[in-house]
Amino acid sequence: MQHLSWRFETTAPEYLAAAREAFRQWALARVVSFSELGLWSPIEADILIRFEFIPHTRPDGAAVYARTQPPLETAKRQTRRIWLNTRHATGRPYIWRRTGHLRGFKAFWARHFSQALSLDVILTHEIGHILGLPHVPDFTSIMHPAYTSRIDPTLSPSDLQLLRTLTPQP
Repeated sequence: MQHLSWRFETTAPEYLAAAREAFRQWALARVVSFSELGLWSPIEADILIRFEFIPHTRPDGAAVYARTQPPLETAKRQTRRIWLNTRHATGRPYIWRRTGHLRGFKAFWARHFSQALSLDVILTHEIGHILGLPHVPDFTSIMHPAYTSRIDPTLSPSDLQLLRTLTPQP
């Protein structure tokens, strides 16, 4: 079983909880395990997550919520990175939350001034790319390109099968 370490460049408990849930989802497949490194750990992480402005849209005009580079099969003991976008290319800010639910003022703000994004769902999708999984046409899959409307980061049976197919077994 492959083992990867990860670090999220944040101290926000809600964001760390979302990352832990995303990594837990992939660990349930039992082909890869993960360990969290603290923000100030001197050990270099295999996967580094950070917030950063990504100033472009996709060729089809859709927003870019996150970017992953490089996938596992191209990296030779190189840190893979997940960048989470801080705002749309138009300047409209994204509100990141742990799950698919917003209440009160944050819900009002997201509806009228921003776009709220579910961090655990998007991280689960991006970790799939780190593991080498491509986008798939199955709407139940976390690896479907339109995953951002989901509020549940649970992997589908097709996600697990794809991971097992792409991951060499000892």
